[in-house]
Amino acid sequence: MRCVMFGVLFLSVTAFGATDYQKEIDKQFPGFIALTKSEFNPEFIKSENPGLITGKFNPDQMKDFAAIVRDKTKKRYEARENSYDYYDGKVVSCLGQPKGGYKCQVISKMPFTIPQQSYLTTATPQKTGCYNDKGEKDSVDVKTDAIGWYYPEKGGSHYIYQADGTYRNCVTSD
Repeated sequence: MRCVMFGVLFLSVTAFGATDYQKEIDKQFPGFIALTKSEFNPEFIKSENPGLITGKFNPDQMKDFAAIVRDKTKKRYEARENSYDYYDGKVVSCLGQPKGGYKCQVISKMPFTIPQQSYLTTATPQKTGCYNDKGEKDSVDVKTDAIGWYYPEKGGSHYIYQADGTYRNCVTSD
């Protein structure tokens, strides 16, 4: 496993309130809910809610948030002794808007199991190493907060906002 050290800032989501973020998720992703602290593997809980972070992910300096969300409907994967329950899941970024509210987008989609093994962190602006397709590390100067998404003992990424409104998936460890 390769690891890159970086600064991470853990921010509380209590100022706006988790229920207020859920209201925004309800509007923009009907049928989805933000994962709660109880849905995460307790070994990996690093903050008040490991599935909900705040930061300034784009250059406008407005407060933004990111969340791990899941469909309210549980599904079942059947494979004899390897069967398991799962939910359709997403990692979403919601950028604060000048007139209020948020503009949200999906950063990643995948099935999630509970307890969830991954978590989000707010990575502060910094130079960071991103592994390219050849397994080499490129240095990237990140000018805004980035969305850190980590799977302990598996790897992690920083999702870095780009000028065209998309996010670059910067693999920081694998």
